[in-house]
Amino acid sequence: MVYVIDDDADVRALLVALLSSVSIPTRTFASGVEFLREVDRSFSGCVLLDVRMPEMSGLEVADHLRRRELGLPVVLMSAFADVPMVIRAMKAGAVDFVQKPFNSQDLLDRIQQALAQARQRPAGALAGSAAQCLESLTRRERQVLELIVAGKLNKEIAVDLGIGLRTVETYRAHVMRKMECRSLVELIQAVGPLAQPPTAA
Repeated sequence: MVYVIDDDADVRALLVALLSSVSIPTRTFASGVEFLREVDRSFSGCVLLDVRMPEMSGLEVADHLRRRELGLPVVLMSAFADVPMVIRAMKAGAVDFVQKPFNSQDLLDRIQQALAQARQRPAGALAGSAAQCLESLTRRERQVLELIVAGKLNKEIAVDLGIGLRTVETYRAHVMRKMECRSLVELIQAVGPLAQPPTAA
């Protein structure tokens, strides 16, 4: 079951049609408040959740679910995605982040991964693997990693470290390869303890 939470009725209808096309059952909610009022440990599957909603944001809903330990993987959606928002999503307990407008097949793949995670999630496996990958990074690669998860853009990292933009891009590629991550979301999940929100100026 996929619990679709979005305040836009058209988006809910679109998502239900998409998921129904591959025989994934759905249940929709017009707000996070409505969902949290009903959810309990009998719910199984994953949650597909919009970030920007009235009353309670998707990030707040995800955080409530994390603290209640209901075991429902959360996939967040937003038309306005940047590094700080992705970091906040991961810290709130989301397992993935999808930017609108989304590719239908990509979204289905991510939902299938979340459903698989709901069925079987080896405790501590990610943390152990991430620790080993971190050990493989050079000092400079570790610096670049920490700045990435702090929400810095490549050009900002270049200024902070006093190196060229192309050099940053090269280090970033090395970090992604060594951490065995295909996306920023995966990277932030893998280095959770490092994923601190950017310090306010």
